[in-house]
Amino acid sequence: MPVQILKDVGVETCYNWLRNTFHISTLTDSDNDYAPLGVGGMTRGVLALDMCAAYATFGNGGAYYDPYCYYRVTNASGSTVYLTHNDTGEQIMAKSTAQVMNKLLQTVVTSYNGTGRNFSLDRFESFAKTGTTTDEKDRWYVGASPYYVCAAWMGYSENPEELDFETNYLGRIYQRVMNDIHEDLPRKSFTFDDSIVRREFCENTGKIASSGCYDTAYGWYRKDVVPPRCTGDYDYRPEDESEDFNEILAQYGLTLEEYEAYMARQGRTETETTTAASRQSGSSDNNSSNNGSSGDTPEPGADDPFENFLMP
Repeated sequence: MPVQILKDVGVETCYNWLRNTFHISTLTDSDNDYAPLGVGGMTRGVLALDMCAAYATFGNGGAYYDPYCYYRVTNASGSTVYLTHNDTGEQIMAKSTAQVMNKLLQTVVTSYNGTGRNFSLDRFESFAKTGTTTDEKDRWYVGASPYYVCAAWMGYSENPEELDFETNYLGRIYQRVMNDIHEDLPRKSFTFDDSIVRREFCENTGKIASSGCYDTAYGWYRKDVVPPRCTGDYDYRPEDESEDFNEILAQYGLTLEEYEAYMARQGRTETETTTAASRQSGSSDNNSSNNGSSGDTPEPGADDPFENFLMP
């Protein structure tokens, strides 16, 4: 996906965006290529401070603020202020774009299979992104609450070696630090306006789902760039048509031909799929009430051989 974005947007445009807009300070001319930008293999890596500043824009409504290490400088009694930090931010992306990114990154924590699902914060909603380099030689965890952003990196600055453990210690470090600094803070949530909407989309075409779509999930979109509706006119086949899929069907006494014939008879109905994130999100917006099922076809009966296969 990142490489496809580079192809669509342009390598030079993406490189300049990182350097001039997100102000990533470690970039070199050799990073202006597909491999470094597509998979994150920067020549000099990325500073945790730069990552914090970049990810903060998704919680700040698209505004970028230069990172700093002090609020103000005073005399010993605090009665005289010698220097204060300028909090004037730069709007680097549309507010609605930042809100969509915020919603999408929240699924890293809220989804049943999200890589940050074990590192949610006490009393506060959060968004996050994890990262692992080839051969497990570097690991990242960047997360944010409505108050703070925290970026954690683990690896070897010289002579990289494989991080030979499965436990995500970075997630634990992030969670411990963030919970500690939030302990006495009042509850606060990210703010969103009506410039973004939640819609069910077709996983095969990327368009807004229609009754003819088999595999669907939920996503967030800017109101002004919602994709067109899918017609359902595409060649749908099971995701796995290999011998493995046939073996799975055989466990239920079914063949691939019987499966496809059943799908043709039943249409979408109860065989559609949605992401677990959408089932567990508990969103109460008006766009999430329809799970895409027409409800016109009854569920398979107890004597239907497809019941256990399609309705686990």
